Amino acid sequence: MCTECLLTLPRLIGHTGDTGIAEALSNGPAQPGFSAVWFRYNRESPFADLVRSAKYGDRPRQARLLGRAFARELIADHPAAIAAIDVLLPVPMHWFKQIRRGYNQSREIAVGISDITGIPVGDNLVAAAPHATQTHRSRQRRLTNVMGTVACREPAELDGLDICIVDDIVTTGATLSECVLSIGRAGAKPASIGALALGAPE
Repeated sequence: MCTECLLTLPRLIGHTGDTGIAEALSNGPAQPGFSAVWFRYNRESPFADLVRSAKYGDRPRQARLLGRAFARELIADHPAAIAAIDVLLPVPMHWFKQIRRGYNQSREIAVGISDITGIPVGDNLVAAAPHATQTHRSRQRRLTNVMGTVACREPAELDGLDICIVDDIVTTGATLSECVLSIGRAGAKPASIGALALGAPE
């Protein structure tokens, strides 16, 4: 991003109360961990194009670069919280969808964050079943749409760890909630579960 964009980015770091993250983490098998959203997402804003082009424009490198920029600010603003995270778990994408797109943008963002922080990226969350797009659905319909679509493999690997789930956009928290529930269903016993996302809608 250019300097002007960096200066005018509608930042949200430290203000996640209305993003749906807290509710998504509330029914998990561990206490809520560190959570942060980088910026406020408005579909009419030019900043939305940063995420859309990374997600749909065949630009995995852009998703990784955004993750790096986000991570630099996280380290500057919350060094102790970032240092306490043991593993990053990207929101999974079903294999068929990933073949069509060519990559999972959430994983690319997580890798970008890892490049700067040194936090390893795990592969414990997997898409157990496909689901229809979440766009234009209410929170309840989103919850129903993703129910049972995420599984957690090798749950014992997460025992005692402070983990952070990584996504591109947190809209209602439905997908994030399903990821958290899948960790609990698998029997994992992490120390905490947090979340990192590039954007959250107005």
